[in-house]
Amino acid sequence: MKKILVLYGSPKGKGNTSKIAQLFMHALDIHRENEYVEFYLKDMNIGLCKGCMACVTKGIEKCPLNDDVSMIITEILNSDGVILASPNFTGNVPWLVKNFFDRMCSFAHRPIFFNQPLAIVTTCAGIGLADSLKNHSELPKYIGFHPITKLGVKTPPHFSFKKINQAIQKKIEKSAKSFHQSLISKQPKFNLDSLIFYQIFKNIIPLLRNYFSKDFSYWNEQGWFSKDKTYFVSFKGKKLQKILSQFIGKMAARSVEKELVQIKSSS
Repeated sequence: MKKILVLYGSPKGKGNTSKIAQLFMHALDIHRENEYVEFYLKDMNIGLCKGCMACVTKGIEKCPLNDDVSMIITEILNSDGVILASPNFTGNVPWLVKNFFDRMCSFAHRPIFFNQPLAIVTTCAGIGLADSLKNHSELPKYIGFHPITKLGVKTPPHFSFKKINQAIQKKIEKSAKSFHQSLISKQPKFNLDSLIFYQIFKNIIPLLRNYFSKDFSYWNEQGWFSKDKTYFVSFKGKKLQKILSQFIGKMAARSVEKELVQIKSSS
């Protein structure tokens, strides 16, 4: 049995997205019975991010907001996987999810969620589904979640849950099977964007260690500055992607070096 944390991001609570998520979980249980822990972000105490950057520069434990975020992080780390069920809001994420993502931004600097596959379930009445799925997965892919299963379903006003379209049912089942396989294999899968992200940080953090000392110490402890490291964790990837990401990372470092020289010469 796998323990799965389900985060509902709709301000409405129980709407079309939560219903699709329930169908997704039912399809997932066909492969193996799972234990679900469900959180509705609208009912949780999650303060608005102040943008003070304390979590980035000092650590998330130094965030001035003492609320449920730390508990949610613990639940994520204690889970085998996460389902984020959140509707499309004008091709983007609802404000509850955006604020939650903002509160998690320090993990883009110091990722920790490498053992949790993620499934994103979203719905829309018409247009914007592809953009919404992309924006829902943007931060998660940079803070360690892998792989990310995406399920988007159009639920127009005339949509009926009493008789689900066969094509939609098959789509749900296919996504559930993919997520199930991710839960079982735990095999990392990363795209070029993620590799580039790692290489850029790997190359510029040492240059900016006076600004990001917390990042430098953490990366150093994890051994992520090692020359033979191509990503935070070991994985089977394409050699060309690794070479390209390393090249882009070095180019980013050169650009930062030039900026630092210009700042020093003008001071």
